[in-house]
Amino acid sequence: MPFSHLPKNFTAPANSEGFCYSNQLPGILDIRRLIAGEPAFGQSCVIDGDLRPKTLVLADHLLRHYSPNDLNEVLKVLVDLADLGFQFYSIRVNDAVAFKPDLEMSCAHPAIHDITPTTPAEIYAKMAALGHSGSDVTILDSLSLHNAPFKPNYELLNHLKFNPQLLTQSINYLNNQHLVCISEQIER
Repeated sequence: MPFSHLPKNFTAPANSEGFCYSNQLPGILDIRRLIAGEPAFGQSCVIDGDLRPKTLVLADHLLRHYSPNDLNEVLKVLVDLADLGFQFYSIRVNDAVAFKPDLEMSCAHPAIHDITPTTPAEIYAKMAALGHSGSDVTILDSLSLHNAPFKPNYELLNHLKFNPQLLTQSINYLNNQHLVCISEQIER
């Protein structure tokens, strides 16, 4: 199975429509199955199939501050995932923009440089506007990029060192955005 080495939240079952049988109503009686002693009441159902890739949303706004070597480690993983059929979006101020990762990307590439600090709720809303349900989306933020074992032989980003000041600025930005949203709702 091509996705067995990935974290479970990167894939979803590839469900398909089928016809399931049981020994109880409701359903359409199949006489041949009844005579054979098999479950004979059939009805349409969803059958779990193989795994399929989810849409991955790059939301780590600190990526633009990575060294070229550190960014290259991330891009190697993203390129491998793209080769497996994963689709990528990056989160910008007003929308989510599709992109295809490649090893030539730098921190100045808009898919990396223009990532905006955003809450998961805002990300899911942006993706829903593009027709992607929340259950088909996985957010790649700072935490998930540093803790996800994408492949057993990758020591993904274990050596990265963050700038604590940037992290504090990011947290303050998100807290301020949250307070603005709360104060707007209180005023209503």
